Amino acid sequence: MTRQVIFVVARHPNTPGGGADTYIRAHARAAARAGFEPHIFCRGSPPGVEETDFGIVHQVALPFWRSFLQTRAKRLYYSQFASLNLHTLNLDAPKLVDALESFVRANPGPHLIHGIGCWAYVGVALEERLRQTDIKIVAIASSYGSAAHHADGKLRGLNDSHSLWQKIRVHADRRWTHFAITPLERHAYSKTRMIIVNYNCVEGQLINEFGKGVEVRRLPYASEEAFLCRPAGAAPEAVRALEPKEGPLIVCLSRHDPRKGVEVLLRALGLLKQAGIRFRACLVGRGELLHAHRLLARNLGLGSTTVLTGLVPDSSLYLNCADIFVLPSIEESSGSVALLEALQAGAAVIASDVDGIPEDVKHGESALLVKSGSVADLTQALTDLLRNPDLRLRLANQGRELFAKRFSADGFARAIGATYASLGFTP
Repeated sequence: MTRQVIFVVARHPNTPGGGADTYIRAHARAAARAGFEPHIFCRGSPPGVEETDFGIVHQVALPFWRSFLQTRAKRLYYSQFASLNLHTLNLDAPKLVDALESFVRANPGPHLIHGIGCWAYVGVALEERLRQTDIKIVAIASSYGSAAHHADGKLRGLNDSHSLWQKIRVHADRRWTHFAITPLERHAYSKTRMIIVNYNCVEGQLINEFGKGVEVRRLPYASEEAFLCRPAGAAPEAVRALEPKEGPLIVCLSRHDPRKGVEVLLRALGLLKQAGIRFRACLVGRGELLHAHRLLARNLGLGSTTVLTGLVPDSSLYLNCADIFVLPSIEESSGSVALLEALQAGAAVIASDVDGIPEDVKHGESALLVKSGSVADLTQALTDLLRNPDLRLRLANQGRELFAKRFSADGFARAIGATYASLGFTP
């Protein structure tokens, strides 16, 4: 029988959109490549067990009122119900712990439970519940930044262009996170056997917020695309419709929320158009600010040069035809899966010099790094790349070499396999 590893996450990893979901699928694929059988526990409806190409997903039933609100959130995307879907650890953890207990009692142990983010609390809670039994549980965590740091980042991204309702939601989300989620996260990170991080900046965040005590281990990682190696498909219709046809294509993959800096990119594109610089731009992603950003693009006169697609089935189709990839984030907490995908696709990268981004790419070699929130800096970097195809090609080639060296699927699988082995779990 293949040795199992249990992942605990917020929602079904096949939920459309969001870098966190691809991050989880990449972890499951790395564990599988290392010789383990991944089991992913999450909450949602309908309940049941589903075999996927990245692992076995166990979806745990929600109370009726939670199921209703989750359905509403899916219909309205990042509406007023979405935060309930994302920040209900304290309400959903008991059911997940019960489901995990049933699973481990029915399967031979010992059991390795790998919680992603604050959901590591579930594995720790199960370990504490079964401590007086002969069932051995080893709970570990992966962190890509604390929940509070994410919430604070949205607050830093607010400006006068955001509506009163948007500001109220961000402040309410931050208060709820600090009140309800941070205490559980602190308990998880203080009791887990090990915390895995991909960035030094994340380790620093955790120490500043929760103190020292638990072993923190840094691992290389990879995007899910590194495991798939799919052939490039045809350019999407949204790209083919952009004008001017010969203009270099700028692509941004990002949620439309205050910490992602999409407004900064739109204002930079507006300045490029005013200066007569030829380009096409495709901004891919959903979020609560999508409508406001589409209105801003219209007011800036971007017209047929720029499209904001919303959610798309396959974002790799857009990256594969990109000349330039832009990550304009105000805050990232850790790094960016989309950035790794852009390196793999061979796009020249412009990114904000924040959090883990400068740990992944170096200014002038594998990317151009700009000051976060600076329209002027981003405009200048875009101008340099749009007017200099040789610079675009050099950054793209060096970025692709960096991807192969540091972010390969095999490297991630070896690292996660060695980490599990250090805890006594081998395939």
